[in-house]
Amino acid sequence: MFKLKRLGNWLLPILWTLQIFYFSSLPRGAYPKNDEQHFVTGYLQYLYHFGQFFCLSLLVYRAILCSSVSTRIANPRSHVVKHALLAIAMIAFLDELIQVPVPTRKFTVRDLMTDVAGGGFGLLIVQMGKRSKDVKRIELDRRTAG
Repeated sequence: MFKLKRLGNWLLPILWTLQIFYFSSLPRGAYPKNDEQHFVTGYLQYLYHFGQFFCLSLLVYRAILCSSVSTRIANPRSHVVKHALLAIAMIAFLDELIQVPVPTRKFTVRDLMTDVAGGGFGLLIVQMGKRSKDVKRIELDRRTAG
């Protein structure tokens, strides 16, 4: 049962990564659309990359934090961010590699950097939220102690 719970922590990040890889393996213009919808081109595609990896970073952070591996680390939260960012960078690199053999696609450093920036921003938001909670807890402890 314990192993099933650990797998459950990783199910969402794995599924999210697979959908990223799936859409990366499609040639440009092969996305499902109707007359009112068109694939976003230009600079808005970078917002898509940023958003995809922003969400992925939150899922990976949670999975690493909830897994038993993170509890064995002396200071888990400081290492979780590093491990999550490394995982995001590796997934972003693989995402770009998947596009190499696909017609109308290519490996671009700009996409890679946008992916990592989105993931890094997600982890930054998590850290800012954690610090905010820590400050509130410290203030509450001071009020109750004094």
